[in-house]
Amino acid sequence: MTSGPMADDEGLLTEDEVAALLEVPGPVLRRLCREGSGPPCLEIGRQVRFRRAVVQRWLAGDLQGSSAAEQR
Repeated sequence: MTSGPMADDEGLLTEDEVAALLEVPGPVLRRLCREGSGPPCLEIGRQVRFRRAVVQRWLAGDLQGSSAAEQR
């Protein structure tokens, strides 16, 4: 997890955490996100993070892959 003001209170997950949750390698997760077919991500500087609630909705099928701006 991240540390600092946007850590636990935002429920942010790292690429590695989401890749493990989806049981896919990191490069596959990055490709899915680039193509818009994976869970929406946030770019914070050079880091990529995923909102826990958005990933859970995406996994449940309630959310199609879309841009991070749409999920803010």
